[in-house]
Amino acid sequence: MTTDLSLEPTLVYWPVLIYTLTAGSFVLLMGTVVDVVGSRLVNLVGVFCLGVCALAVGFAKNGSQLIAFRAHGGVALAVFLPTSVSLISTHIPAGKMRNSGFSFLGLGQVIGYGIGLVLGGVFVNTVGWLVGYYICGGANLVLFVLGCWALPLDRVSVQHARISVIRRLRMEIDCGCSYG
Repeated sequence: MTTDLSLEPTLVYWPVLIYTLTAGSFVLLMGTVVDVVGSRLVNLVGVFCLGVCALAVGFAKNGSQLIAFRAHGGVALAVFLPTSVSLISTHIPAGKMRNSGFSFLGLGQVIGYGIGLVLGGVFVNTVGWLVGYYICGGANLVLFVLGCWALPLDRVSVQHARISVIRRLRMEIDCGCSYG
């Protein structure tokens, strides 16, 4: 990857680190956005953006583009990551089914991470590192289409339906800014 994109030796770790840095920096804010906007819409936006960012990494022409696309991918990950917990806790009643949902969510993350590491190594040693990003981007775009069909609609209370989403985002999200 560093050779293909002429990445400077001082920037070798940035493609990996910037992804986790931006994801970790935005995940709490995005959790609040999920509470205001709704988990379905935020999930779909996040999955779509992550798919586009993964494909963009595959088309990067230099190291700066790679790092920028990975940074945007981290933000996209933070956008949809909190929605999985929200979808389970909102749409599955408390009890054994909800507990199973959280268990499968945790198990899926560990298995997906492990398979990704193994397949990434196989791809790098055989067909090249770009293939992994093309597969990841394509899979996310397929999941976006499936999510449009399969994800349950958010329940919006009558009170919140009357207030615009933009106004609620302004009023209900504490970004740490103080005005005045």
